[in-house]
Amino acid sequence: MQTDPSKARILRRLPFEKYLEIEAVHFSKLKAIDTSPRHYAHRVQHERRDTAALVLGRVVHAMILDPEPPGVAVYEGKVRRGAEWTAFQEAHKGETILKRDELEGAAAMRAAVLAHPIAGDLFAEGDGEVTVTFSMLGLPCKARLDWLRPNGSWCELKTTRAIEPRAFARECARFLYHAQIAFYAGGLAAATGEEAPELPHLVTVEKDPPHDVAVYRVGYDSLEAGQRKIDDWIKRLDAARRSRSWPGVAPDILDLRLPEWTLTEGLADVDLSGIEGDGDHGSE
Repeated sequence: MQTDPSKARILRRLPFEKYLEIEAVHFSKLKAIDTSPRHYAHRVQHERRDTAALVLGRVVHAMILDPEPPGVAVYEGKVRRGAEWTAFQEAHKGETILKRDELEGAAAMRAAVLAHPIAGDLFAEGDGEVTVTFSMLGLPCKARLDWLRPNGSWCELKTTRAIEPRAFARECARFLYHAQIAFYAGGLAAATGEEAPELPHLVTVEKDPPHDVAVYRVGYDSLEAGQRKIDDWIKRLDAARRSRSWPGVAPDILDLRLPEWTLTEGLADVDLSGIEGDGDHGSE
């Protein structure tokens, strides 16, 4: 699906608050339509509840990508509730609140990424948190690239507990990272008028010690799979908006289909040892 380059542009150093003000489709909500249009509509109308994990992820991103990271207040209390917690929040409005071990962990992740020979080089030059606006099927869209390099290539930063390649591949599929990369790639190509000179990279860092770092190149097969997702979602969103109908997963009865392994679980194994015809039984 082609984007409309006449409505595409790159905005550098746009504050996140201004990014939020842009009325456009963005990935974090668009992906909800993978479940159903009804889930997308609910996601648009209800902001996701902020969690300690989300806050920590934002701080790690800011430490690495933002030349002026937001102020952080360290909360020394034992739990994030009660009168003490409420008073601390009131006293530190506008600041990101972390516990001391969380701040130390974020600093360790930053140090690990910048010390990595490949990741450190990727983040050595460029701009962080770059906004791209574009259009698909007439729908205004926006994206926030983690890091745009001077040569026009780009990379995304992910914190993870699944740094090992097979585990991270499963995490990518689960969280639809391949679709996110495809969405961003399409927007960037529309804004520049050409494909990026290099395949995008995912820089991953472990949330827990030893905070290992791995850099993954996103191949064409992953981009194509992600683009198929994006094409389907945008078409479904366009149809739902035109019809003003937001159906759920299925209006009709569905046939339950269990995974294949569950259909044979518990059955006795078949003994094939007496069946002739397998193996070498000698020559005549």
